[in-house]
Amino acid sequence: MPTGSRRYDLDWLRVFAVLLLVPFHSALIFSLSPEHMVYIKDRVESPPLLALDGFLYLWHMPLLFVIAGAATWFALRRRTAWSYLRERVLRLLVPLAFSLVTLIPLMTYIHYIGRRTAPTLAEHYAKFFTVQMNDLGGMRGHFTPAHLWFILFLFVFSLVALPLFLWLRSDSSAGIRATITRALRSPIVLVLLALPLMLLAGLPGLADKNPFYFLALFVIGFLLMMDEAVSASIARALPLMLLVAVVTTGVYFAPYFGLFMFPRGDTSAATLYGVANELARWTWVLALMGLFYRAAKTDNAFLRYTNEAAYPFYILHLPVNTLVGYFVIRLDASIGVKFLLINLFTFALTFLVYDLLVKRLAITRFLFGMKPKPATKPMQAHQPKPSPA
Repeated sequence: MPTGSRRYDLDWLRVFAVLLLVPFHSALIFSLSPEHMVYIKDRVESPPLLALDGFLYLWHMPLLFVIAGAATWFALRRRTAWSYLRERVLRLLVPLAFSLVTLIPLMTYIHYIGRRTAPTLAEHYAKFFTVQMNDLGGMRGHFTPAHLWFILFLFVFSLVALPLFLWLRSDSSAGIRATITRALRSPIVLVLLALPLMLLAGLPGLADKNPFYFLALFVIGFLLMMDEAVSASIARALPLMLLVAVVTTGVYFAPYFGLFMFPRGDTSAATLYGVANELARWTWVLALMGLFYRAAKTDNAFLRYTNEAAYPFYILHLPVNTLVGYFVIRLDASIGVKFLLINLFTFALTFLVYDLLVKRLAITRFLFGMKPKPATKPMQAHQPKPSPA
């Protein structure tokens, strides 16, 4: 593609993925499991909302890492290595550090409010900056990156993968680049990428996060963008991707709905379930990429606004969601009404904070990883042309 062209389908996909975080985290408020880490919970559980979350959990974070890898391909086409690293520090490390000192400790304190044994805010801050490896989710008050683990991983991946990416964009890699993109144009090869991802998913992780798996997705996102013919191939294969995704998702959810259970200790059944899980996860990512490539190629005012807002929205949404949830779960209302209210108020208040505070001030734009506002040219007085002699 020409250097100046922009992939609006990726912008739309990124906005879609970020906005989807609100219903995802709102649904977890109605899960009683301590493994589902949000910082405020209702006293009742909703199986339908847990099923919704289970479906989103399959492919949502993999999609975000693939989008991040794709964006890196375009970023490195117009930046030197040093300017890219500087941009990563400003866009990732600064907001992460700022949020860990301000937003995250305040968010994790909310679930203590109203308890008789609640620590003071100062005591909570002191405890927050102590690390317990068995409490990286921060549910007992220790240090946690919370939802910003994605930003932390992304910063590390940007450093680790940079030598590979710089080589892949160079002339010396033209042959291997052509070989990779030729292979990736095959829908079968694209689907079979789920198998190495499944192997990586079995490696030990950090708490409940597997850096090897997410690094692979980040790199794959970069590789998929090296030739737009690969994206076109993914779009043409959309019916195949959807078919595989739906079938394997059915296998993944069958035990949840009691349709059939895998015998305990049966390694072959466990392997089949693992393959179905990874195929479902990966083919949903490909299906969404193909769908947006087909249907979302144009720009408009809504996209321009939400695309700029997406990153601050990601940072802000969970603290706002936690605060909103704290008040809504106390209402005498059904789960459906509470879920709807939490979503509506989270969207409204997050965009309000972004629009009134974050995007308008130079310091908050810097702290939230946004680019400086473009300078406006001063109005020039109209100078009449001299009359001809």
